[in-house]
Order: sequence, then C-alpha cells, then structure tokens
Amino acid sequence: MNKVTILLVLIICVNYSCKTDLKPQPPKVVKEKIIKQFGYTLNDYHVVKDTVKSGDSFGTILEKNNLFYPQIFNIVQKAKQVYDVRKINIGKPYTILFSKDSLKSPKLFVYQPNPIDYVLVSLTDSLWAEKKSKAVKLIEFEAQGTITSSLSETMEEEKLSPLLSNELSEIYAWTIDFFRLEKGDKFKIIYTGKFVDDSIYVGLNRIHSAFFEHRKTPFYAIEFETDPKRGIYEYFDENGKTDGYWSSAEVKDLSQDTGIPMSKMRGVISSLIQKDIVYIGDIHIVGQSEIELYVLNKPKGYITSKKDELDRKTVYDLLPKDKQHLISIGRLDFNTEGLLLFTNNGDYARYYELPKNKISRTYKVKVYGNIQNSYIKKIKDGITIDGITHNVDEITLEKKLNTNNWFIMKLTEGKNREIRKIFESLNLVVNRIIRTHYGKYSIVNMKLGEFKEVNAEKIKA
Repeated sequence: MNKVTILLVLIICVNYSCKTDLKPQPPKVVKEKIIKQFGYTLNDYHVVKDTVKSGDSFGTILEKNNLFYPQIFNIVQKAKQVYDVRKINIGKPYTILFSKDSLKSPKLFVYQPNPIDYVLVSLTDSLWAEKKSKAVKLIEFEAQGTITSSLSETMEEEKLSPLLSNELSEIYAWTIDFFRLEKGDKFKIIYTGKFVDDSIYVGLNRIHSAFFEHRKTPFYAIEFETDPKRGIYEYFDENGKTDGYWSSAEVKDLSQDTGIPMSKMRGVISSLIQKDIVYIGDIHIVGQSEIELYVLNKPKGYITSKKDELDRKTVYDLLPKDKQHLISIGRLDFNTEGLLLFTNNGDYARYYELPKNKISRTYKVKVYGNIQNSYIKKIKDGITIDGITHNVDEITLEKKLNTNNWFIMKLTEGKNREIRKIFESLNLVVNRIIRTHYGKYSIVNMKLGEFKEVNAEKIKA
C-alpha cells in the first residue's frame, strides 16, 4: 500500500470518528423578557397601545374595543367617581389589556394624563377604578452657562430644560431684570430632575442653590425649607437675607439661644399676632400690638423687596418713610401691576398667603395670540403641566381685539407663574397682568402708585 492510499484511509477514518463522536446540541431557549407596567405583567395579556384622537371620547374608545352599551355606561359611572373621563385629552396615551385566549376579552383600561399619573379602569364584571402614580426618582445635576443673548437661548445652547429659565426668573424676580441681561453674565445652578421608570425624564423638581453674576455683581440664592409639613421653600442670599422682616441668620441666632429648632422658629416669630412681647425663657421677641393694613396700586417696573442690588426702584420707594417697617403680603413681580397688601403683622400676612384659607385673587390679563373657543373650557377643566394641575376658580373673556384679548381670572391658590404657565401651555403670550382684587380689598378708583390704609378684617387665629 503506497503512502497516498494510507493517507486517504487515515483522513476518512478521522472524519468518520469525528462525526460519530459529535453529540447533538440542545436548542437554545430564548427567555421571554418580562414586561411589567402599571402593576401588571403585560406578557400575560394581549396589549393594545394608542393615543386619544380628535373626536375620541372614553365611550367611543371602549366601543371600538369590543365593549357595548349598557356595559360602557356602567363603566363610565364607576370611573367618574375617581376621574372625570370627560377630561381625556387629544394626544394622551392609553393602554387596553385583553385576555390572551381566542375571545380576547377586554380586561383593563389605562389612561395616562401625564408621565407620572395614570388611571386604572376595570372592564370586567367587577367594576372598579383607581388613580395611581409612578414612583418618582430625584437625581441631582449641576449646570452653568454664560449669557450670549438671552437666558432662554443660553439654556437651549447648554441643552438644559427651559423650565430652569422660568425657575431662575422666579427666584430672582425681585433682584434681577431678566429682560436686561448682558452678554457675559454668568450663572451656576444645582437642581434635581424627576425621573420615572429609572430613566425617563418627566420634569424639573426644583433648584436647590443658584449663583448669578449680573453686571459683575454676584447674586446668591440658597434654598431653605420654611414649612416642612407643606414643603414650602424660600431662597436666601449668602448673608441669610430674604425680603422678609427676619433674616435666616437672625432666626439661627434666636434658635441657638432658645433651643428651638430652625424649622419651628419661624412659626414662633410669625405667631406674634396682637402681642407686644413673646417670652421664651430669658429671651423676648418684640411683636406688633395693633394690626395695620395698607393697599398699594403697584406700577410696572418696581421690585417687591426692601432693597435692590442694582439700585432699581422698589415698592418701598412708594411708601411713606414711617411705613418702611411694613411686610408685603405676597409678591408681584417686576412686570406685574396692581394690588399689593402691606401689614405690620407676620401672622396676618401668613393667613392671607396660605392656600388652605382660600383667599381669592382677581387678575386682568392681556393675552396675545389666536384664541380658540375650546381654550376657556380647557382652562376651567384644569390644565396639567409637568405633572401639576393648574385650576382657576373663574375665567371670562372680557374683551377680544383681534389677537389681543383681555381675560378676567380668579384664583385662590397662587402657584409660581401660574397664569403665565397656563397661557404658555396654549401657545399664547401674556403681555400684561393686573391684580385688581385680593380678598375683600381692591384698587378700584386708586391711581397707579397710590398707597392708602384700609380696615383690617378679622381673621381666625
């Protein structure tokens, strides 16, 4: 046998042995990814996801998904006890869960009015409805920038949320005119953002501290929780000063002297209603014995503060010299006009500011833009912006002049920039805001800049 033949035999043998030694490999098992949402395992259902279309209602959506009257009627009656199903808005997502069997029976309807909240409505015989919210995770960020043309444009260049511009404008509303920023002005902020499902950004939480350099002058804003129960925060500068009668440094010193925690100390100070002196051990705090109340018809272009680092006019420039000790009840920003109340009593001021006391405030608002007939109804029904629902007690279109329109609005809660946010969400621009009434008080027959004393109504302590 020659060498070639031997080699061929060996090759055949090796190939044969290799094949006979191979063991069959088990097929790879691909595990189904478990998807959980709204408290349900979606893998167990046939899932239909869609958004509310023009002309859709809660009833028509159910009808298109194999539900019929009177079943729909019973579902609506149950659902509206928890959520007004008439308020479902175009573009908002909804999810319907069906059984996975051949019948594909509808089991659950889920509506998401905003990225955080959702409404569950049972579509089975055991009718029920429930409002829930996703767990929100707060993540801290640091951002900075240099003004090139405007704050909003700089925020956009730095790929930051435009909501930060609004918040900064609110924090510095009484110290910095953001319509007159200069090229080279700088800012640095520390803030937290809200996330759901670990990675989905759903909006700004709040700014915790800020630094703004305007015309080479530094302005600091440091967060301080003044009311932990209701989550109310104020901002102080590096010296612990705010626009109130007491500074944080003064409160801190008093807290150390009395042993009363900072969080409670401000409540002690503000409780000086109709008292000359409050004694805490050897410490005495001087209060006000008689409640004084004044109305100012504030013009545009005045800061609601006792002093301004840029030497702009403040509302205290309009007060007599012997009334410089008064406290403003609430605030009106630089460009807002109208009724501003002043008092000598911190507790009285606090009573008027607290939302729970439902003190109504009336505003005349000039709005630029194309007003659609549906806008007033939308505002009355409540507009949700970044997970917060903004409600007004009353709104009427007083005067319509082409694209300039005057509205009358009445509110009892004063959320930050609430009126401007409501109209901005409808792509409308607010050109002018005048507060005409605060509770029983008004600026009827008062000239701009006029300041007068009024009788302080009795309040519940």
